[in-house]
Amino acid sequence: IPNSISCTSSYQDVKIKRWEDADNKKVLANIPDTFIPFDYQLEMLELAKNGDTIVMMPTGSGKTFIAILLIKYYSADLMKPFLSKDHSTIIGKRTVFIVNNVPLVDQQAKIISDHTGLKVGKYSGSSKGSISSWGHKDWLYEFKTCHVLVMTSKLFNDILQANYIRPSNINILVIDECHHAKKNHP
Repeated sequence: IPNSISCTSSYQDVKIKRWEDADNKKVLANIPDTFIPFDYQLEMLELAKNGDTIVMMPTGSGKTFIAILLIKYYSADLMKPFLSKDHSTIIGKRTVFIVNNVPLVDQQAKIISDHTGLKVGKYSGSSKGSISSWGHKDWLYEFKTCHVLVMTSKLFNDILQANYIRPSNINILVIDECHHAKKNHP
């Protein structure tokens, strides 16, 4: 059962220039100085690093930034090859960022790309031609070339159902606007 978190912390002056994690300094050191986490964001990050977490905070409080920090923290998983040397076995991991609607695909993909330096793919029913007709080879190419895949929930459900990727090959699953996921919503 995921941790349920409610946070309505006030913003405060933070007198640091850059946040770095001593265990993973190389990965996190390139966070732009304009994005310095507040203490409550670091708290949420620590909870997310330790297990399934729902971050429930007000609009504009930096939930996406927390997800970016988590992606950066685990980015070493994404740098490993996705396929074995003989291309017969999936051995790598990918991050999947699920959004509720098509405009959020572009918005979140740009933010993640701008602040992680990772290769980010964006996918929806209205992107990249006739994505609904893609097969295993098409998706395998995307998984090999992109570290983070931002897509609509319906599309993610479709690729899971088609077994194009297994949950074991996903290192982080971010469900943006998770409060929309109820009853038969994909």
